[in-house]
Amino acid sequence: IRSTGVQPSTEEIMKFSSLFENKLTLDNLDRPQLAGLCKLLGISTIGPDYYLRFTLHLKLRNLEA
Repeated sequence: IRSTGVQPSTEEIMKFSSLFENKLTLDNLDRPQLAGLCKLLGISTIGPDYYLRFTLHLKLRNLEA
């Protein structure tokens, strides 16, 4: 695809999408990683880790919608 520039069909994308599932979960991130994601997404970094995870989850869900 990169060398030819041909766009894949929806069926082709769906066929290979499971190979690229995101294994990253917010529960496995430590404080500096959570703070970095919050800064990237414009979220306040003030609060305990569980609050950062919660606000990140809401923001990501909002972006996905």
